[in-house]
Amino acid sequence: MTTLFRYGMLFLIIFIAYGCEKELICGDSKSKGIITESVSFGTYCMNWIVDQEFVVDRQEELDSLYQEHECDSIEDPEIDFSKSTLLGIYTSGGGCNIQFIREVEKEEENKKYVYTIRIRECGWCDMGFISMNWVLVPKLPEGWIVKFIVSYE
Repeated sequence: MTTLFRYGMLFLIIFIAYGCEKELICGDSKSKGIITESVSFGTYCMNWIVDQEFVVDRQEELDSLYQEHECDSIEDPEIDFSKSTLLGIYTSGGGCNIQFIREVEKEEENKKYVYTIRIRECGWCDMGFISMNWVLVPKLPEGWIVKFIVSYE
C-alpha cells in the first residue's frame, strides 16, 4: 500500500470515529439547579419569539403573551404563580442532534437567578433546532433579577 493510501485510510478512520463519538456524547437535554419543571406551549405557540428574555410572574402577564402571539388554541399549562416564576429565552442550533442543558442558580448575595443554557450541537449534518427554553423555578423574590446566559459547546 502506498503511503498516501495509508494516510487516507487513517484520516477516514479518525473522521468516522470522531463523528460517532460526538454523537454518543451529545446525550439528552437536562434541567439542573432550581428548575422545578420544563414547560411546553405546543408546537406553534410562543416558540418563535426571537431576541427576548421572559420573566413571567403573574397569570395576567402570561395571558397577555397568549394574545400577543395569537395562541388561542393552545393547551394552557397549569402554573401556580403564587409559588412559581416562568422563565424563557429563544435559542437555536444545528447538527444532527442537539442537547439543551438548562440550569438556574440562585445567587442570594446578588439577589438574582442566573439562567444558563448550554447548547451542544452533535453530528455533521445541518438540521435546525429551536427552543424557547420555558422552565418553572421557585417564585422570584421581590426586587430580584434574572440574568440569562447562552453558550454553545
